Amino acid sequence: MLNETVVRSKLDDFGKGRGLRGDHDLNPDIALPARLRPAAVLIGLQPAADGPVIVMTRRAAHLTAHAGQISFPGGRCDVTDRDHVATALRESEEEIGLEPSAVSPLGRLDTYVTRTGFEIVPIVGWLSSAFVPRITSEEVAEIFTIPIDLILDDNNPQRHSRQFEGRDRYYYAYPHREWYIWGATAGMLVNLRDALTAGAQASDPGTLHAGSVGPGSVGPGSVGPDDSGGARPQRCRDSSQGDGR
Repeated sequence: MLNETVVRSKLDDFGKGRGLRGDHDLNPDIALPARLRPAAVLIGLQPAADGPVIVMTRRAAHLTAHAGQISFPGGRCDVTDRDHVATALRESEEEIGLEPSAVSPLGRLDTYVTRTGFEIVPIVGWLSSAFVPRITSEEVAEIFTIPIDLILDDNNPQRHSRQFEGRDRYYYAYPHREWYIWGATAGMLVNLRDALTAGAQASDPGTLHAGSVGPGSVGPGSVGPDDSGGARPQRCRDSSQGDGR
């Protein structure tokens, strides 16, 4: 069974081959923005009776960007953040009430670039079993968990498509109960799956569902509740660069 020690070890091994992923993985013709805004999210794993679960959020319906979509706690880097870990932890405390003492950062996944201009570093953390998430931001409508087995299932992820700007656009998706996890969030779950299964590159999984689309706005680029906010100084050093920031 996956535990904190096993996950940390797998991330350490996976980090040796750290790379770049993004919306362009399934859409190589996408022109990514020249200017990217640094951001970070927390993929929080929490121990449970049947194996770890992953803490997810659903964005509020009133937001102008990615309303109702599923995301991880996270958002834009702040000039006061020491690194991407600090960004992920600060945003998680603001959004789901996660105190830094209740999480142990284990490592990071590949940087994920969205067509909407975000350069996201996913931080993987191990949450205390005693932690009870609570909504602490008006931009979060719901907090829920998914079992780690969902992303390790050989039948997942699915690959869906939709028409956008006159072309078929493809994206990963994890339909689960009443939740539809897709786009950047699903892409980062694929990355986590790869790390936990020896870091193999994502295959071309699942069945293509032409015309399928998740709820919310155009394009799979959800970062987290902060990505629709106002201007904020954006500077965040790579957490792999050590001290001396």
